[in-house]
Amino acid sequence: AETPLENLASSSPAASITSVDTTTLIGKVMVGYNGWYNAEGDGGNRGWIHWTKDKTKPINSDNVGVELFPDLSEFSEQERYSTSLVKPDGKPVEIYSSLNEATVRRHFKWMRDYRIDGAFIKRFALDLQHPHSTRHTNTVLSNARKSAPESGRAYAIMYVLNGLSADKIDMVIDDWGRLGQIERITDDPAYLKHEGKPVVAIKGVGIEGQKYSLAECQKLVSFLKEQGCTVMIGTAADWLEGRGDAKEDAARLALLEQADVISPDTIGKYSHPRQVRREGQYTWASEKAWCDDRGIDYLPVIYPGYSRGSLAEEKKNLVPRRHGKLLWAQFQSAKNAGCEMAYIATFDGMHNGTAIFKFDQTA
Repeated sequence: AETPLENLASSSPAASITSVDTTTLIGKVMVGYNGWYNAEGDGGNRGWIHWTKDKTKPINSDNVGVELFPDLSEFSEQERYSTSLVKPDGKPVEIYSSLNEATVRRHFKWMRDYRIDGAFIKRFALDLQHPHSTRHTNTVLSNARKSAPESGRAYAIMYVLNGLSADKIDMVIDDWGRLGQIERITDDPAYLKHEGKPVVAIKGVGIEGQKYSLAECQKLVSFLKEQGCTVMIGTAADWLEGRGDAKEDAARLALLEQADVISPDTIGKYSHPRQVRREGQYTWASEKAWCDDRGIDYLPVIYPGYSRGSLAEEKKNLVPRRHGKLLWAQFQSAKNAGCEMAYIATFDGMHNGTAIFKFDQTA
């Protein structure tokens, strides 16, 4: 059952916040919204996907695929799915499904309450290949389209290419053709614009080791430009220096020069505030200068911490949150580097410990 927005409980006094300006990325703090969690019995027929290592099996101590569990204390009974896991107080660990409209609406209300300007709704290219996952992806987007204006937040589409096979880029092109031309998604007042054009992000461009080619990325960028979009390209960290997953390649830099916004994925690159300060002083500053010289906007990726301990033999934090000090150091460094916008990865990334929403500290 749908839960009216005004009835969603809040622990924040920010209920009177006005709608954000959806005409520009300047001054915005955006988040990535995965929206990919399912629960058995939610109607999605996708099992326990993204909660577990094996989606066909229920959640138990040997089949947990997340680093943290959400705080559902404000959730209605219709949004809760019980598991066989038990907390120290004897209560069961509960989860949610991203397929539930009330849950997506609640998440957007949290964004409003805590002054997050909006979300990039991720569309994973791999999920566009299968009917069940496509249905789920479309339902989450539909719910976000309703939730964003209710909460006065902005939203935009982010295509995540990572893992896509070669010769599949037309599938992404067709998807945007349907969203843009048939569903008229960019006519939504809540849809984010920048420089007078709707923003579409492409994550995973110029990443070493992917099966899709740079030429395929070029085809997608050219198509979106022809459609009148502001194109944001998410690429590897150290893309300007050509290190790590961004091997030096003149063609890659030439493609990045066609971006309207560049956003390097730095998750896991640094783990201490002093490293963050160096990142801002040298890497972010030099990358932003390169972008400024070409009339490109620069959107740094900021993350609270990172962990994949449950997938390893021995559980450990790879990047500790340091009680928020790591996150705050990144905002300070971005500001010192002259950045005018930021992207937080992520709002709901429980699989890798990057989530910033409310989670259950007793689970």
